[in-house]
Amino acid sequence: MPLDELFAARLAEAAQLAQEQGLDAESPQVQAVMARPYGAAESDEVLIHHDTIPGPHGDIPVRVYRDPSAAPQAPGLVWCHGGAFMWGDLDMPEADEVSRGIATRTQGVVISVDYRLTGAPNPPTAMPLPESVSNQYPIAHDEVTTAYRWVHEHAAQLGIDPDRLAIGGASAGANLIAGAVVRLRDEGGPLPHVWLPIYPAVHAHTPEMSDELRRDLDQFGSGFDETALTFIGAAYGATVDDPYGYVGHRTDMAGLPRCLIVNDQYDELRASGEALARHLEASGVEVVCLTAHGMKHGHLNLVGHPRTKQTLDDMAAAILS
Repeated sequence: MPLDELFAARLAEAAQLAQEQGLDAESPQVQAVMARPYGAAESDEVLIHHDTIPGPHGDIPVRVYRDPSAAPQAPGLVWCHGGAFMWGDLDMPEADEVSRGIATRTQGVVISVDYRLTGAPNPPTAMPLPESVSNQYPIAHDEVTTAYRWVHEHAAQLGIDPDRLAIGGASAGANLIAGAVVRLRDEGGPLPHVWLPIYPAVHAHTPEMSDELRRDLDQFGSGFDETALTFIGAAYGATVDDPYGYVGHRTDMAGLPRCLIVNDQYDELRASGEALARHLEASGVEVVCLTAHGMKHGHLNLVGHPRTKQTLDDMAAAILS
């Protein structure tokens, strides 16, 4: 399948603007073109409030989204945006739009976690990293695990059914929630109803790729080659020897809750998601692994795109089932 038609047209429009005006691809004008919605945004009728969770490294800000028609004991999701552990916030579409979309689709509650980012340069520059890099592993991991435990403990106060509480994240956020789920299992729970790693980065290095994926990447890649993964890994600060830093390298994956993985077709990290799915299946864990065809890494940031909405539908269905 070729690159998604709508996304390809947007790329061409941005490239033409850059060429005509002599702009860099990262210029505000070009980025404004790329950020323009593809269709209707998610509902603005969701009830939102801000809160903080006491954490092991200081308070953890969260944003709570509640559908107006949610029952007193509604489905819940603890959600973590991506951003290579170095950037991202609660306002980015991958955080805000996803939270609105899942709250309305499930008639439930979503808690979006503002975990601490590392102090690595943004955008990435060159190795080695400055000595001033802060908030490295396990800080974000600890915060995400703590946030899930807090939400579960305060489910009644939040109007959530604790037996229908899920956890999910995108990219680096998927890494963090995967580590949290394995840690929760190791420490005796409470385990989520289902976990949702979306285009996850759960390996320190790219796992073996299928021939199909190699052919796809020959056409379009997302830029997550080994150089990029090395930089991101150095910023994150975890290694394959850390128990919850890159759980794709763990051998003991049995006993985990059911899982929905969604990968992007044209994404080096698809190898990580597909390897995770194989590992879980071999360990007896119920897993569904989907591919967002025609998409590059990060499609949940494409506001109003049909494939974004389809992934939100798939996530909601997994939470409700």
